[in-house]
Amino acid sequence: MARAYGRGYSGFTSAWVHWQQTPARYKHNGDRNPPAGALVFWQGGKYGHIAISTGGGKIISTDIGGTGTLTRSTISTVEKKWGQKYVGWTAPWYR
Repeated sequence: MARAYGRGYSGFTSAWVHWQQTPARYKHNGDRNPPAGALVFWQGGKYGHIAISTGGGKIISTDIGGTGTLTRSTISTVEKKWGQKYVGWTAPWYR
């Protein structure tokens, strides 16, 4: 996701670590209506998942449409397809 914002690396080892280490003032826990451009996070598996919101509960995500793909999808599709728990969104924040 960092590349979408002109950065080579996010500074975090995984999506889940990114969520955990983002300062609370940037987090919107459980808010299912992130604005376009927000980073959206899920908990599950070893690394969690991160995507970019396009607004209205829709996202751009890697791999949800198949390995190696970039796909328009929804917050709920990630929950249903991968069994991950949506935890919320943040404004783009990197180390």
